[in-house]
Amino acid sequence: MLKSNRVVISVPGNELRNVDLPGSVFEAEKLDRMPISEGLKRAYHLVSALRKDPICVIRPEIFAHGRARNWMDTRLGAVREHICLSDGTAVKVIGGLQNHVFFYGLGQRKSSGGLQNLLTWAPEIFCQLQSQINTFYGAMINGRLVQPPTVISLPKSGIPGAPAELYEYLLRPECPEEGARCIIEKGAIPNPVLSAFKELIYIPLSETGTYDATFSRLVSQTIATAYFNTDQCVLLRLPTLSDDSADLSRRIIATLEAIRASGIVMPRVPALNVFLVRSDLAESFFDAHDRVSLIVDDTFEFWGYSHAFLKNLYSLRYLVGGDRRELQSMVRGLTSILGRAPSGRRSSSATPPILLNWNPGDGITAHKR
Repeated sequence: MLKSNRVVISVPGNELRNVDLPGSVFEAEKLDRMPISEGLKRAYHLVSALRKDPICVIRPEIFAHGRARNWMDTRLGAVREHICLSDGTAVKVIGGLQNHVFFYGLGQRKSSGGLQNLLTWAPEIFCQLQSQINTFYGAMINGRLVQPPTVISLPKSGIPGAPAELYEYLLRPECPEEGARCIIEKGAIPNPVLSAFKELIYIPLSETGTYDATFSRLVSQTIATAYFNTDQCVLLRLPTLSDDSADLSRRIIATLEAIRASGIVMPRVPALNVFLVRSDLAESFFDAHDRVSLIVDDTFEFWGYSHAFLKNLYSLRYLVGGDRRELQSMVRGLTSILGRAPSGRRSSSATPPILLNWNPGDGITAHKR
């Protein structure tokens, strides 16, 4: 799996709807100059760091046989591996090559079902998948879970990011729109001083997470606790919405509505140690802090961070909402990344969602929706 030779990648067609394509097969480095999502760019950059000069093919299914396939084979030359960069809606393979899938953007509600659809509609094609990169997903057939083996590939060093843009947190339960208006009118907080806090808790909230009652409640409980624990600082990254909207107001409203729906009661004044974060925080943001914790759901793209950063986390709380039979490979993969196993034992009667705790004194617990 993942040999050292050159690789061909394919990308979702919806990512290229506003792109003037240079052809059906082209040097993948041209993706950098195209208006594609940040998630796809990050996935492409990770692949290009692992494999030199990847080639990109558009709609590989139209090159299945005949003259079209002969033409593509000529263009690919000695390339023998294909990585499908998938947003989760579909998984594509190229017959005769070694096929792998790299899911990105799974935190958006539109992104689901790709593996299950492939296994249901074309099991003979599903069998051509040799691995999934950085995920632990499976699909059901005849009551049995089928999972392509997981390959872990993380960046060797922290990926540079934009300067952090932080906003105050304020919940107006009766009107999230009013709360969002007040937050935006006040504007980004200039040079917030975070060094005084003993622990930073980073919660990269996904769109899927805003619709998950259990995860929303976990986030709300963390924020409510922080109001009365001034040693902690909670950084809540706003979700990216599946309709491609980058509107700050809509993202804040979606976040506040999810917190309101959790039913957790908290003060109606701004929290001095809770901040909304506009975009993903770069590793360098955390360099000055010894205790950094993450609270995530199973759509978290941990491959955006280096192995060194993840291994040095103070704690990790990871909410799993899928089939509990996926837990074994997930625990094994995360344990290899973090360098330690989760504390506690998993109960045989536990049903999803399940909270995995890489946290001193905590174990794996089941939560009812």
